[in-house]
This record gives sequence, C-alpha cells and structure tokens, in this order.
Amino acid sequence: MPSQPSSASRLAAKEENGGGQLTTTGLRLRSEPVTTTRPLMDMSGDAQTGGWKRILRGRTGLLLRLAMSTPAGAFTDTLPAFSVRQFEPEKIYAEHVDGRRVIYLDNNIWIDLRDAKTDEAYVCRGACLRAVDEGRAIFPLSYGAVSEVLHNPSKEARERQADVMDALSLGVTFRAPHVVYALEGEAAYGYFYRNDTTAAVSRSQVFTLIPDHIGDGRLEFPAGWRPDDVAKFLGFMQREASWRTLRWHVDHLDHEEIAKHHQLGRYESAMAEVVAKQRELARGESKTKVRARLLTQERVALFNQHVLPALRRALIRDVGIERIAEESDRVLREHGDGGPERLAQVFRAATPSLELLAQLFAARALDTNGKPKATDFWDTEHASVSPVYSDAFVTADGGLRTLLRTQRERSVDMRAEILGSVHDLARWLGDRGE
Repeated sequence: MPSQPSSASRLAAKEENGGGQLTTTGLRLRSEPVTTTRPLMDMSGDAQTGGWKRILRGRTGLLLRLAMSTPAGAFTDTLPAFSVRQFEPEKIYAEHVDGRRVIYLDNNIWIDLRDAKTDEAYVCRGACLRAVDEGRAIFPLSYGAVSEVLHNPSKEARERQADVMDALSLGVTFRAPHVVYALEGEAAYGYFYRNDTTAAVSRSQVFTLIPDHIGDGRLEFPAGWRPDDVAKFLGFMQREASWRTLRWHVDHLDHEEIAKHHQLGRYESAMAEVVAKQRELARGESKTKVRARLLTQERVALFNQHVLPALRRALIRDVGIERIAEESDRVLREHGDGGPERLAQVFRAATPSLELLAQLFAARALDTNGKPKATDFWDTEHASVSPVYSDAFVTADGGLRTLLRTQRERSVDMRAEILGSVHDLARWLGDRGE
C-alpha cells in the first residue's frame, strides 16, 4: 500500500503546480446564521451573514453535479424529505485532533508562515509541518481565520495562505462561535437547573471541518430521492476531500461578493458609539467600580443572547413547555437568583468563552486611550473561543496578547499559553520535543 504524502510534500506540490480545480439544484445546504459576538449590538444579517446563503447554495449545487446526474424517469421506492448532518464533531475530534497539541494562530502568524521571509519563519514553518505529519500537533482554523483569508484582495496571497493553512489544519476548524456559545449555554443549564457544578463543554465538541466554519450545516434532501441516489451522493461527499479544503473555498467563492457584505466599517462606527457611551457613564467613578459594572452589563447581555435561549431549549426538552415556569420557580426558591455574583460564578464555571468575551469587551471599554478599529472585530473572532480550547494561542498583536494574558491573571479559564511570534512558537514546540 503506498504511503500517504506528508503535509510538507503536499504543500510543496501545491506551490509548484497550483491547487486542484473543481468546476458545478434540488439539494440544499442549511447552515445556522452566524451572530455577532458584540453583546450590545446586533449586526447579524449584514456584517457576517450577508451573501453566505447564496454562496452556500452555489457550493452545494456544484458538489451535487460533480457527484451524480439528476435522477430521471419515474421514481420508485422514493424517500420523503429529510436532512442529515454534514459532520460529527466527536468523530472529527477522534480522527484528527485527539492526542495532538492544539495550536491556534492569529492571521499575522499565518502570514509569517505563508511568506517565510525570515529565517525564523522558515524554520518555524518546517517545525509545524513536521509536528503535523508526526501526529503531534494540529493548527485548527476558525470562522475568523477563514474569513480573513477570503477577504484578502490578492488572489495569489489567498491561494498561498490557503495551502499553508490546509497543510497545518488538516481541514479542521473550530465550530462557529455562536455554536460553541450555545454548547456553553447548555452547560450553564446543568449548573443552574441541575446543580451540576462540573458541567462543562468538552474539547471533543468544539471542532468540525472547514465547510461548517460559519455554522453547523445540514444537507436537506427534498422528497422524491431514491435511497440508492442518496447513498451515492453521500458516498461522494465522504470520498471527495477537495471541497473540504480552504483552497477549494478560495478557488470557488466570490471574494468580491464576500467582502461587499462584510461591513466592517459599520462595526467600527457602532463600536465607537458604544464605547463612547460606556466611557461617559464612567466619569467620576473609580476604575474598579466601573470595571465591575461593565463586566456585569456584558455578562447580562451575553446571557440574554446566548445562554437564555439554550436554557429554554433544554427546559422544553427535559420538562416540557408547560412546566418551564414551574421549574424556574423551583430553582429560584432553592437557590435564589444570586444577582451579579451568581452570574459571574456560572460564567466562570460553565461558559468560559462567554466569560472571556465579556472580559475582553469590558477591557476595551475601559481603555481610555484606545480607539475602536474595524480590525477589533477579527480580534474578537480569534480570541473568544480558541484560547479556551487550545493548548497555545499565537499572535503578533501586542495589544491582544496583553489583553489575553491579563484575563488569565484574572482567573478566566483559558487553556492556551499565549505566545507572541513564530520564534516563540518554534521554541514552544521544541521545548515539548516537537
């Protein structure tokens, strides 16, 4: 049996020959919308989700035409409409992630590895590729990581960076932030309603493959498909690996369409307005008191946006919609609402990504010298989930690095060690025998 090519050799072949090309309705792919991570405003529908539904439909149609011709003639033994989940996180974790160190790279580090302009970057890229090939590390992507590549105006840079990212990520990405927040909301349900103080999201739940980087997707089959045709299509989806790569998305998605709908300028102006209001309210108060108030406000907003819907879903599942009020009254009688202290306790114990997010936003508002920038959006996307579930988080952004290290000192449950350069990453790998 021939051996599989290494990540390094696949990357070298890509760089020499260019990426493979694929060229493609009844079948639809449904993906949950990505909601903004800013708790004090709602930009879903334009900053993050605009244009994606059309893009997803086009991608699925392309794959369908590659897999098979449209069933023709009279249908016999046909199926009713149904849907199937594209990827199973626990299976992806077991096959690709388990046993490896999980290292998350900010876009500035990916650019260093892509260009390898310095000796340190070149050496680090080689060390990363070896660690992946030897099964000791993986560098998963994320919604933010994929999006920043797709927004790059240079086609050549998009292609080269996608090839490096595919080689190091093995096609694995963190699930979209709103999906992880919902999982943590479920853990909060166990904490609130079942007195389970150990309730937490497992790392095996937070990874998926690149096509689902914007949300968990389901393939929806309309009524009339034959079982054999369904099996044929799903078999193709399992065998055909190219569509699960970032390079495939770079080659087939419309860069200009994506950039047009991602209104980072609006995010910047809205953030500036929110921060200005927060700072105005803080005049004359001590920094400690202001910080406590901002944190409570952020936690309440995040609770309402992400945790409360998860509590409702869990209560409907476990006690039925008619008994939600009764069950909630029981919990209040036994434990009380607890106020801000109880909320902080639950956030720290059960929703670490949301707690980190609340801390980051409060810190931004407290920074009287800082001016909100459009790139803050990407910082939030990179930094809210991955530091909690990675072993290392690497960014050359000194401000973001300081923010994350400060939150660790404040006992935010972050698994990741915060590193600042390709040099630090190479040394970190070397210290661990990699």
